[in-house]
Amino acid sequence: MKRHLAHLALLTLLAAGTHLHAQQPAAIKLNTPDKTRGANIMQALAQRQSQREFAARPLNHQDLSDLLWAANGINRPDGRRTAPTASNKQDIDLYAILPDAAYLYDAKEHTLQPIAAGDLRPLVAGAQKFALQAPLHLVMVSELSRFGNADDQRKRHWAALDAGIVSQNIALFCSGCGLATVPRTSMQTDKLKDALKLTPTQIPMLNNIVGYPKQTAPAATAATAPAQTGNFHNYTVRDINGNPFNLATLKGKKVLVVNVASKCGLTKQYTQLQALYKKYGPDQFAIIGFPANNFGNQEPGTDAEIKEFCATSYQVTFPMMSKISVKGDDIHPLYAWLTQAAANGKQDAPVTWNFQKFLIDENGDWSGMVPPRTPPDSEIITTWLETRTATKTKAGNQ
Repeated sequence: MKRHLAHLALLTLLAAGTHLHAQQPAAIKLNTPDKTRGANIMQALAQRQSQREFAARPLNHQDLSDLLWAANGINRPDGRRTAPTASNKQDIDLYAILPDAAYLYDAKEHTLQPIAAGDLRPLVAGAQKFALQAPLHLVMVSELSRFGNADDQRKRHWAALDAGIVSQNIALFCSGCGLATVPRTSMQTDKLKDALKLTPTQIPMLNNIVGYPKQTAPAATAATAPAQTGNFHNYTVRDINGNPFNLATLKGKKVLVVNVASKCGLTKQYTQLQALYKKYGPDQFAIIGFPANNFGNQEPGTDAEIKEFCATSYQVTFPMMSKISVKGDDIHPLYAWLTQAAANGKQDAPVTWNFQKFLIDENGDWSGMVPPRTPPDSEIITTWLETRTATKTKAGNQ
């Protein structure tokens, strides 16, 4: 009987061990960084700001990969980093705290190595509960022992400078690529050191919490958006290369705005869209394509992948924009204007699927919405294109 009980106990322990092992997070091999994206450095500096509100969705794999490389990745064959450090001691280790686990960024392999299972973000957030909105917490840890025999005060001075540079890299990437972040010193340092299994010479210096910005309808963002019945031309978006695209450059043209997807049953509409653009554009007509992954995960790719797909599969020449959200809490401000009567002054028209089309007249006013399954070369669209809108003039300019 005792042998039988002992055998059962051993099986229980083995099963528990197997279960615990299965729960351990796996390493994450990151995508190759896209080094062609984003705004130029002066634009990123002009737009840099601390943000404390975040959309309720995780970072996609490409954004996570590019962010970590920009923060402290290897950018030269000799192993030097995007962030300089005192005497190139490379004392800063970057820990990525995600909702399911904590990871250490391995710059040489461009991989996230698992450190601890579970959500450690409360230890980074501390008393500042807004930080829990952010899906990613990046903690900069200095390994003071890499500075050699220097005195402790000097080591900590160098460590603070080095962490600050990494933090600024994070801020500039977020500014240039449409993410939100804020640098922080507040965190439960001792508990975090225990959870991350740090040694006495590893010191958490700073953290940046990161996510997508929480978007609100244009009428609620008076500092950056037009009045409640605003105008299409008041908006600036980002093109598929990450550069600002001022919609005011389209004044005098009719515009068809469409949310696109590469893996949808309606993707073949690219052919009709391109034909429409070739026939009526570009002098008096433009098509603006916005990739969006809001429906059925049918646009999962990066901007670079989408750009290549459009060029090689459909020979698209009309302007394509950077991927956005066209519905939900993180709806892009332009789409909030397009879909809400309170903003566009005309009609509520929520996006119901990929390839929904919005028609904008020469003056930047909302003209109509065409459902996703209606083809781009339908009579309703061609008739609208062939009917010229009266141009608005200012008083006295007769």
